[in-house]
Amino acid sequence: MNTVFDQEATSLTEDSSAPFTGSFLPTEDLSVFNGQSSLGIWRLKVEDIGPQDTGRIILFNIDFCLNGAILENDDLDLIPNVTDNCPLIANQDQADADADGRGDLCDVDTFNNVTLSKIDETCISRNNGAIQISATAFADYIVQVIGPNGFSNGYAFTTNTLNIPNLESGDYLICIGVADDPSFERCFTASIEEPEPLQVTSFVNEIDLSLSLSLKGASRYNITINDQETKIQSRSQINLPLRKGLNTIEVTTGLSCQGSFKKEIYIAADSVLYPNPVQEQAYVLIGGTASTIQYMIYDIQANILLDKKVQLEGSDRKVPINMSLLPSGNYLLKIHSAQNEETIKFIKQ
Repeated sequence: MNTVFDQEATSLTEDSSAPFTGSFLPTEDLSVFNGQSSLGIWRLKVEDIGPQDTGRIILFNIDFCLNGAILENDDLDLIPNVTDNCPLIANQDQADADADGRGDLCDVDTFNNVTLSKIDETCISRNNGAIQISATAFADYIVQVIGPNGFSNGYAFTTNTLNIPNLESGDYLICIGVADDPSFERCFTASIEEPEPLQVTSFVNEIDLSLSLSLKGASRYNITINDQETKIQSRSQINLPLRKGLNTIEVTTGLSCQGSFKKEIYIAADSVLYPNPVQEQAYVLIGGTASTIQYMIYDIQANILLDKKVQLEGSDRKVPINMSLLPSGNYLLKIHSAQNEETIKFIKQ
């Protein structure tokens, strides 16, 4: 067909018939593109509204008429080299943060060219912290990192981001230079942190049957007391109700490596031995509030087989007793304190 749309043509396609060979005046004015850049993607849209015929576009091209000299534009960013503040790297926005005439993508000396971020260890002694270095300007960067326990490594990168993984907790000095600019150096410090171990301090009030916990090491805690779970956040202290008898308490965080706190609190007047019958190891929950007790084990002939004094620590009233050396049979456990005397029968299997 060889159809040409030319703003200087005189004929319209509406006044002609197929195959439309020659030059025709377009329906819309092409002069709206005068003075605009030709750089970019140009699209030709053809709509066939004739139901009885078929056809296809083989190819099309656009011819531009230019006035004056053609200005060089090496980075193809619509800004000619003579006015481009970064002529070899495309930067259409011409950003120049320090207003020194050099675009940020070419200016390693821009105050916000290099930025650092860090990732702390996910758990204690995991050594999975990281430092990330990002640069806006394109250059051959040289990086030296000094850290704890003799850590000293060198790195190199050109653009975007350098990631330094597998770091332990501690303080790091990061110095960044440029290969072809010995005068350039930027140094930063970063501290890789790790979670603290879980720390729990407990206080038992036996009068009003309550437990006070002071918590440290996390921002969220899971507290289970007598199989009832409580979750707390952004608090370092909590008061919980206790019951008569044996209370079991466990405190954890969302990180298993921080450890856990477990405690048994026995509040009762009478002592209890378990398991009964016993095989090798028995435990006695000491009733009352005495801080010192003495226990003795008798056989059925009233012979004393074991005699021991025990100092109880705080609310921990659980006393282990090794029964492995006792022959099988029936025995008596006598417990003496300044407050009370008790006798418990038990069977050794």
